[in-house]
Amino acid sequence: MFLSGFNYNEKCAFYSLAKNIAESDENISKNEVNLLNQYLDEMRLDIEQITDIKENDAVDIFLNSSNRVRKQVFIELFALTLCDNEFAREEAELISHYANCLHISEQDQEKMRACVIDLLQVYSRMNSLVEE
Repeated sequence: MFLSGFNYNEKCAFYSLAKNIAESDENISKNEVNLLNQYLDEMRLDIEQITDIKENDAVDIFLNSSNRVRKQVFIELFALTLCDNEFAREEAELISHYANCLHISEQDQEKMRACVIDLLQVYSRMNSLVEE
């Protein structure tokens, strides 16, 4: 949704955090792999163009970004945690850790979670309509 507006360092940092979340429960689903590939497409990058960034460095990159960008990161990462219809404990802990590191308030986290869940429900309904 928002990734095309990120600068190169933010894109690499985002991909690093997203990959960490996808791998956190040691079970990378097909949906997670597909979404990681969609992220690359949206960012207009090939995997070879992604600079490997350590988790702490990735978080630090976003600490220098605007509050808007940090919220966009949270929304995208939270959507990733739900893409396989399984919100694993490890994913929940990691997304909460990232939100805290990025100084996203509990209130904002809840609002953004609700929006993501609403959006995913709309996508599901649209897919059902198309399949009829």
